[in-house]
Amino acid sequence: MIEENEHIDILIGKILTGEASEKELQEFDHWINLAPQNADYFRQMGSLYHGISGQSNAEEYDVDKAWNKISDHIQSGGKVIQMKSSPWRIWEMAAVVMVLLGLGVMVYLFRGKENVEFAVRSSDSVITDTLPDGSSIKLNAHSDLQFTYHREKHERRATLKGEAYFQVVHQETEAFIVDVGDDVWVKDIGTAFNVTALPGDDSVKVFVREGVVQFGSEHHPGIELHAGEAGLYLRSTGQFSLLTEQDEQLEPSWADHEFNFRNAPLRRVIRKINKVYGDKIELDHEALGDCRISVHLMNDDAETIADVIAETMGWKVSRKGDKLILQGEACQ
Repeated sequence: MIEENEHIDILIGKILTGEASEKELQEFDHWINLAPQNADYFRQMGSLYHGISGQSNAEEYDVDKAWNKISDHIQSGGKVIQMKSSPWRIWEMAAVVMVLLGLGVMVYLFRGKENVEFAVRSSDSVITDTLPDGSSIKLNAHSDLQFTYHREKHERRATLKGEAYFQVVHQETEAFIVDVGDDVWVKDIGTAFNVTALPGDDSVKVFVREGVVQFGSEHHPGIELHAGEAGLYLRSTGQFSLLTEQDEQLEPSWADHEFNFRNAPLRRVIRKINKVYGDKIELDHEALGDCRISVHLMNDDAETIADVIAETMGWKVSRKGDKLILQGEACQ
């Protein structure tokens, strides 16, 4: 079913860009008549294509008129006339089109473009988006990302200010590079990874969830990071190093609400959890922060997390307003 949907999306992309052959026009005509919702789907795609191609104001676009024009060409056996396009406002609509049309259509819509550009910025909350190459990103609050595909260089480059979690569509001939400034970069080797490069911060941190990345700079080969590993770069010294679980809880929990603590002090555990959920959980007294815990948490709410910690430690949870208070005996 997935392959069939991708095939239809590619076919629609050819129809919209005027590149469909006579055989493909006939195939499209057969598909469009199979079910009423197919015509509705095509109308939606035509409207979205119009929206990013800069023809005129979206509210002035008559979808049914455009569909009838294409339908007449199909019925008469003629080739669909390519819609006129001006420089695209990709940064406004590319993510929506990617989700609905699929990667196949975007290949045709981007074909022939020297450079493809995309930009996204978050304010007070985490946002999820899709890059024009099909890679997905989660952008942490107060972060900025710009993406450019350089066709001649065969390079996809994301410039990041802030923090982002990438799930990259790996392509052997199209390098994916995250530029964090000062000629420092993270190069994908087929992976999912988190990059923290906050403006004004001396450190750049990379955590690899899946696969492998190369974390380096124009002046230093850097280090290779595998799944579960994290790296640190200090701008002040120009040095790269591996981070360990003892340094901090490494996983990008802000992006996927997954925590994996191993013999970690409760003080640090609560701080990490509260950074994601807000200051919801507190320790009844300071000495409890020295206790250590090993626990794996995934997609739980703050109340469930507090209950799990309390059960693991043999403690209890009480409420004080909107706060969850962990109460128990100090560890020896």
